[in-house]
Amino acid sequence: MPRTKGSKNRAGVSIPAPPEGSTPAGTSSADVQRLSRTLGISVEAVEAMMAAQGAGLESSSRNSRRSSSSAAPQAPVQAGAGSSAWADFMEEADSSPSTATGTKRSRSSTKEESKETISTEPEINREYILPIQPSVYNDGKLFPSYLLTQTGTLDTTVVGRKKMPDDPRVVDFNTPTLLCPTSVFRKGVSYVATSSSSCHSIAITSEGIPYGWGRNEAGQLGLGSENPAPCVFSPVKLDGGWGLNKIVSASTGKSHSVLVDETGAVYAAGMNKNGQCGVNSCTESCMSFRKCFIVGGGEDEGEKKSKKQKGEEESDAPKIVQVSCGENFSLLLDAQGYIYTAGSAEFGQLGNGSTGEHFITANKIAFEDSTKFVQRRLFVWRPYDQDKIERVSSADTEKPPLVDSYKIRIGSISCGKNHAMAVEAPFKKGSTGGAARVFSWGGGNYGTLGHKIQGDEYLPRLIESLQGPMFESNQPVSACAGSSCGIVLSERGHCFYWGRFRSAGEATMRPAVIEALANNGHEVKSLSAGAGMVMFGTANGNTISWGQGPHG
Repeated sequence: MPRTKGSKNRAGVSIPAPPEGSTPAGTSSADVQRLSRTLGISVEAVEAMMAAQGAGLESSSRNSRRSSSSAAPQAPVQAGAGSSAWADFMEEADSSPSTATGTKRSRSSTKEESKETISTEPEINREYILPIQPSVYNDGKLFPSYLLTQTGTLDTTVVGRKKMPDDPRVVDFNTPTLLCPTSVFRKGVSYVATSSSSCHSIAITSEGIPYGWGRNEAGQLGLGSENPAPCVFSPVKLDGGWGLNKIVSASTGKSHSVLVDETGAVYAAGMNKNGQCGVNSCTESCMSFRKCFIVGGGEDEGEKKSKKQKGEEESDAPKIVQVSCGENFSLLLDAQGYIYTAGSAEFGQLGNGSTGEHFITANKIAFEDSTKFVQRRLFVWRPYDQDKIERVSSADTEKPPLVDSYKIRIGSISCGKNHAMAVEAPFKKGSTGGAARVFSWGGGNYGTLGHKIQGDEYLPRLIESLQGPMFESNQPVSACAGSSCGIVLSERGHCFYWGRFRSAGEATMRPAVIEALANNGHEVKSLSAGAGMVMFGTANGNTISWGQGPHG
């Protein structure tokens, strides 16, 4: 209802009229009348509002805000002639944002409540079986003894570079051939380290002595600058700072190698442009084995207390027991189930939540690589709704940490070319929370990470497809990463595969059981994956393989 001269606003303040015939400077009577019709108020109220020029009574919320932010109290502003209508107008305007904010808050709180409902996870209370055993532990004992066989070529100078000659050579093995059974490995081999990225291998004997052979162009065998041979055809003993200590784990990257001794110390050699050797520098290469730098970790309170009771010396340094290498990065696992990464961050392989991409020149990009091993303890997941049919809203790309993220312990690790996998450590019966969880992160081309999409992950992310009742009774126990694929082995000997292991063909975007093995009654005990092939060892002693075999 239009206000008339002498009327009151809703605050009960009289609206005085300006002198007859006066209009604010810069406006005409037509402008005032047009504004009066638009706002639905009297001409006098419009003239009074414009004459006030912004001065007027402040709302209580603004006054309190100002008084709280100022040390000296301010006197309230007195309303002048014609200012009440403007104050009333500003009070209404001031209340609008607060209402909008309230609406926003209400939506936000609704979203949070919805997220709480959607992101419900079962209560997780797990008592892990620790310590984690080293790589040379198998068949219930340390340093078991096995025969070593090899297929393919010993001439690694031609692998991936030259066309193989038509005539067979003595260095090419088309069938599994015993390697040095009466000389170098006469007492047997406990562990063999190779990967989808490397053209060199390391074997650990049952006495804990490492031997290496294959490509050595970047010093990856750690033989020193005096022996810069680009290719080592037969196994040679490797020496380093570990002295007489036994080697319990080893791994090979594209052009670097990492070894772990029985005390938990780590040594690396080879290419180090991205810091993948973890020696706290980015020197071009390490021609001899150097000790690695490890940040974080150490014994937990329970282990320290146990050692104190036994009178043993406590240690703040982590005891590393397993290692795995990708093309240009490395991954460690300590006895307490914590992981550490070093090297290239280009695809998120470090699992620290970022690649650190930045410009170093106008047309050159670099990444925040890590030159030392740093502990990673943040594990995330992608929320599903309660029925696990649809994702939360498409706009909600957030991946929250798991509720027990900092309590999770890992029992098995594996690296592909640019991605990594980890399987949760075994836990005692009676623990809650479902099946052992499997995580993957890094480069995600061809569905390499098992998340049903092609996309990189910068933090270890739960593979939801490997959860559920089926896996509670058939727990995942270990993982193996190929160049662009992943395989998980369950406790009943079933294998679940995703990604792509050949250069051609369709990719498998989510974990699927390998029916060729399951349907033929094979109980798999060990597995490995290369750049274009996969191999499985079964409980009855069979070895099954398929894929590309240009070198036999």
